[in-house]
Amino acid sequence: MAPHGESDAATAGGQAAEKLKSTAQAVISAIHHEDQSEAHRIFRSHPGHNGARRASTISSADASAFKSQLGQEEIGDRFPAIQHPGSTGVIYVTDRATSNGFYYGNPEWANLGQGAPEVGNIEGGAPRTLQFDLSQFGEGVHEYAPNTGTMALRKAVANYYNQTFRQNRDKKFDYSNLPEYTSYESMLSAFKSLVPIPTVLSEEDRYKLSTDDLRKEIKGRGLSAMIMSNPRNPTGMLIEGEELKCLVETSKELGCTILLDEFYSWYMHEGPLGRANSAAEHIDDINDTPIVMIDGLTKGFRLPDRIALQKLFRHKRQHVLARLKKMGLEVKVEPQGTFYIWLSLASLGDSPLSSGLVMFEELLREKTIVVPGIAFDINPAHRRNIVQSPCEKFIRISYGPELSQIDRGLDALERVIAKADPKHADYAKVGKGFAPTKAAHADVQHD
Repeated sequence: MAPHGESDAATAGGQAAEKLKSTAQAVISAIHHEDQSEAHRIFRSHPGHNGARRASTISSADASAFKSQLGQEEIGDRFPAIQHPGSTGVIYVTDRATSNGFYYGNPEWANLGQGAPEVGNIEGGAPRTLQFDLSQFGEGVHEYAPNTGTMALRKAVANYYNQTFRQNRDKKFDYSNLPEYTSYESMLSAFKSLVPIPTVLSEEDRYKLSTDDLRKEIKGRGLSAMIMSNPRNPTGMLIEGEELKCLVETSKELGCTILLDEFYSWYMHEGPLGRANSAAEHIDDINDTPIVMIDGLTKGFRLPDRIALQKLFRHKRQHVLARLKKMGLEVKVEPQGTFYIWLSLASLGDSPLSSGLVMFEELLREKTIVVPGIAFDINPAHRRNIVQSPCEKFIRISYGPELSQIDRGLDALERVIAKADPKHADYAKVGKGFAPTKAAHADVQHD
């Protein structure tokens, strides 16, 4: 029988060996280059993802399936001057989900990927009207609207901005601004002056540009226009108050047109209930300030119950944040608006699950959709090794759906995270054996 000291030493040695083995496994499984990962190779095989950096080395059925679908390699030869426009990730996410059995209306799935808020009745809000009687408009209701727009609607939009944001302003918006049909000549000549210049934001700066940084960008790069969403997708960050006022003043002072996507302006999670946010509140002279505001029906105008809406979505936001924190996925920069959470997976360490693309694929196996962070990468030519992308270790989660569907998706996320433990039965299967991509799209009717 070994002396007590020798027994302790043997135990300690065994523990050290196990720790070394675990560390070695983590290093081996860590993804250092996109070619090491099946999820990344599938992503590269999708039309619009190859870019100028390199051709994908994928040898699976996915590459041939996509090429036969769209003839991607032959487009330039068969149709001179025509090229694939690239992908924003939306079609890719839908294609991959469809390949795993998803279709719209499938009750088994949790769609936390699409930017769509729930549309049912909201507690405290007006009942939804599901049918409209249009007979009073006669047969003309089936025709095109007037090419100058519907006057009542144009007046209603102008009135909304004046009542909501400009009650204390002398100058009001009217309904005279109209889009114009462009000729082919003017449309084609417009593009030659457009050169996209991305501006990178970081978590350390809370995904915001300070007024000073904004001025440096405009003056240093000689920018004539900037486009940004406010609140911002996917981070949910908000420009408001004095900060938004400075943005408007800077636009006028430096002669830079700023286009503000304000589609999420009603989804506000801080401050008094029922408030909205728009640059319209800070524009003094509407005829001399180069600010263009964009809003529409898909997010806010069709849901006029701002107080009930914000109450519901604030509750859903806190619910999701609390559940993520229990999973060890704390959100450092909580969204101020929208209904998205920009979730870092860095806390999962060297596990393949720390990759947004791998997490996306693993969640599809659990019938849950999120958007991998790479879809939001500012990388127009897709040149860089995906693993080096600042968005690689992120996913975007939407809390737009009903709470029951959100919880179904979070339950799936919890199950997948458990696989990061080397003791889990499926630990060795993570990141492998994903479904091949099918040609069908998610709008196909299923029995």
